[in-house]
Amino acid sequence: MRLLIASRGALIASTVACASLVGCSSASSPPAAPAAVDTSAVAAAVAPYIGTQVPGMSVAVGYHGRVIFAQGYGKADLASGTPMTAQTRLGIGSIQKQMTAGAVLALQRDGLLTIDQKVNVLLPQYVYGNRMTLHQLSTLTGGLQGHNEDPDGDVIFGIVGPKTGNSTVQQVFAKLNATPPIRPPNTAWDYSNISYWLLGRTIESASKRSYEQAMQDLVFGPLGMKTAYIRGTQPDVNFATGYTRFTDGTFHKCPEISLKTADSAGGGAMTASDVVAWDEGVRANRLVPDPLVKLMFRPSGLSIGKPAGDSYAMGWFVRNDPILGYGIFDAPGDTMLFASLNVLFPDGSDVVLLTNANYNKFLSDRNLIAYEVHNAIKNLPPVKVPGGGPGLPTTKCVIE
Repeated sequence: MRLLIASRGALIASTVACASLVGCSSASSPPAAPAAVDTSAVAAAVAPYIGTQVPGMSVAVGYHGRVIFAQGYGKADLASGTPMTAQTRLGIGSIQKQMTAGAVLALQRDGLLTIDQKVNVLLPQYVYGNRMTLHQLSTLTGGLQGHNEDPDGDVIFGIVGPKTGNSTVQQVFAKLNATPPIRPPNTAWDYSNISYWLLGRTIESASKRSYEQAMQDLVFGPLGMKTAYIRGTQPDVNFATGYTRFTDGTFHKCPEISLKTADSAGGGAMTASDVVAWDEGVRANRLVPDPLVKLMFRPSGLSIGKPAGDSYAMGWFVRNDPILGYGIFDAPGDTMLFASLNVLFPDGSDVVLLTNANYNKFLSDRNLIAYEVHNAIKNLPPVKVPGGGPGLPTTKCVIE
């Protein structure tokens, strides 16, 4: 199963010519005819998953600065039968990481930090903070433990899990100080949530305000993300119920891990349209000026493993492989009860998928769905769609 983008050679040349494909795609000319979405094609792309793999899905599409499509499918809550709509909020999981990175860049814009400074400049309470920079934390190359090293990864630091999710900031720093980084910075990539927890505390230190308030002031407010918030800081309103899908196809309202200490790594919630507002705001330099936008999308240069050729930037996977494409940026998000995907395509479009269940085939097929949704945008060259996978089954409520 191969994914070859139309006019691949031209696209690769364009990627080389632009320091950031996102930066140049936002400046490219839109098609002569206005972009529109074939709603029946989107419905066909999501239909195999609704009610079987996930109770509901919220889909939004952006193009050149605006939302051109937003629709909910299925149910936001199975017990009440509440439908999923374009106005339903869902947990976005690790898509929050790129927004945290955006806040860091906004603070650099304002002269309150630089991403090349060592972590201990603003967080002197972290004894190993003199070893890595803020930029290395944001590209997950700071040498901290993560999922590649151990399936439990940074659970040991007390930011996720049923026994550790309510840790205080002081307790997390104590565990960090008792656990040295496992490798020198910039020697290997490892998906460590603790890196983004540290960035959240850096944002608080530099901005002199709580993380959630800083996100509102630096990112959500300026980009018009009216439904966005950090879970645990206010009541969930018009929020989808999250589920775990068991292998037998049944959905269960399993216990949810505490999000108190996972704020900056994956605690965000919003509509799919507000994720598009984020995408389009970054593309149009409404968050930070162009040089900092390019920095956000600059790959670290260290391989993430598979697919070969792919790398990681500041909260974004950078796709440069024949399976998931060339010049595509994406960010998957997973909590125990929600799963999501945010994809930026080189033609200036973006597709956001938010669902209210985890442990299902959506996890392996979400890029397939997003690319099919992309191909429902009229007047844009289509991309070829990758194959799916077996999904992630479970027979019980899993708490990690």
